[in-house]
Amino acid sequence: MKKFVVFGLTTLLGLGAAGFLAGAQDPDDEPPKVKKKDDAKKKDGPGGDLTKAYDLLRRLRSDADQAPAKADAKLRDWTERASQLYRDAVKAHEAREPRRARALGAAAHDLARAIDHVRNASRLSKPDPDLPPPPGPGRGDAEKRLRKDSRKAEDQIKKAERKAKQGDEPPTADEKVYLDAAHQLYEDSKKADEDGQPERAAELARASEALSHVPDHLHAAARGEPGKD
Repeated sequence: MKKFVVFGLTTLLGLGAAGFLAGAQDPDDEPPKVKKKDDAKKKDGPGGDLTKAYDLLRRLRSDADQAPAKADAKLRDWTERASQLYRDAVKAHEAREPRRARALGAAAHDLARAIDHVRNASRLSKPDPDLPPPPGPGRGDAEKRLRKDSRKAEDQIKKAERKAKQGDEPPTADEKVYLDAAHQLYEDSKKADEDGQPERAAELARASEALSHVPDHLHAAARGEPGKD
């Protein structure tokens, strides 16, 4: 009987303490809710892509000014195209067209990313004779990254080509230029891989993936839709 009374009192005391603690808990102490990716994008608005495009384009344009006159004319043309897309995005933002501004800003940023990766690839085209390759699994790691980047680029190109064929309107001349260039970069990446240059191949694959987004952004801008990822 005594054991039963002690057990009952212990139980009641435990429940009372639990109730007290629950009632005393401050609702502000609850863990913050994790913001969804889409919510963050809505909060950032067009300025997110515009800021990223601006920062990258400043560096690319500075590098282009310091490059020799015979530097790749294609990259110079792409840099000017990306700069114009950025200017158009700023104008759309000032005209209170946030959807068009977001799409154009994303197009400018992705085109700038492609340029950056192509430039990196050109720097990796030849090894430095004064720097011996590092020991260890460096090459294996580079090849793993290449496989991942190549799959991502191939999937995105196929997706972009499929959307271009199934769309209500045929791709514009600019959209086709970027899509064809993305496909060519992917082929260049495979060739670099065959030549035993996994780092250069990975950079070209990343350039291909970035460039393949541009037609979709341009199409969205023409329709006043938000830029796609």
